[in-house]
Amino acid sequence: MLIPAAEQSNSIHPATDKAILTLGNGEKIMLDESKDGELSTEGNIHINKTKPGNLVYTAGKNVEKVHINTLVTPRGGRYQLTLADGTQVWLNAQSSISYPSAFRGSSREVTISGEVYFEVAHNAAMPFRVRSESQLIEVLGTHFNVNTYKAKSRTKTTLLSGSIALTNAHQRVILKPGEQGIVAGESMSIKNVDPAEVIAWKEGYFDFTDADIGSVVDELGRWYNVDIHYQGTATSETFTGRIPRSWSFEKVLNLLKTFKSINVEMQGRRLIVETK
Repeated sequence: MLIPAAEQSNSIHPATDKAILTLGNGEKIMLDESKDGELSTEGNIHINKTKPGNLVYTAGKNVEKVHINTLVTPRGGRYQLTLADGTQVWLNAQSSISYPSAFRGSSREVTISGEVYFEVAHNAAMPFRVRSESQLIEVLGTHFNVNTYKAKSRTKTTLLSGSIALTNAHQRVILKPGEQGIVAGESMSIKNVDPAEVIAWKEGYFDFTDADIGSVVDELGRWYNVDIHYQGTATSETFTGRIPRSWSFEKVLNLLKTFKSINVEMQGRRLIVETK
């Protein structure tokens, strides 16, 4: 039985507060299925779900042992995390962060993938470090966004306030507010950007400026948990616009149908994108 395209798109919804927490002992907690309140304790470190979409760590004095925890959002998921030092973290869809349950020693270090926004708690005695596959970010206290989605094989780090050092295998640069460091393989470049556009996802919007169709569709696919299948050659058409992430997928699909260079068709949860 064939399902009409309108019914298919009506069954697809925007991302929700959904993530999987893996504790140091390997236990996995489905946060969207868990009640608010204390989820676990690791020594005198308490892990609480304070409300839907918000996970908070608090550490008592004299922490004897820390564990590496991992928070993962699937396609169609998002989540917010407060680390034990007070640093706030936002995870976009299909992203992850691994971090100690509390910070000890001379530095604070986490590892990420996907897209993550940080508001780092200031602690000059313990610099904050963010590792991804291709780079290292060092910071004392600041706000910045890191995009490591692999579609373009580039990692983009955008500084909103403060100062950070960005390092890859061959280069180290200091970013200023409003600058974006781009790491592609062994190369690194810096350009000026509009930070509001970069963190629009955190504020509930898609914000595109001269974005190629592939980038637009890939981002929509992650947010709505839709598989993307391309047919034909790449198109040079670009899109500029701001779209609420709360839009129904049906409304988004109707927007895609206005693009002159592509045809789009839904097959279950697969979006077929064919160049004309």
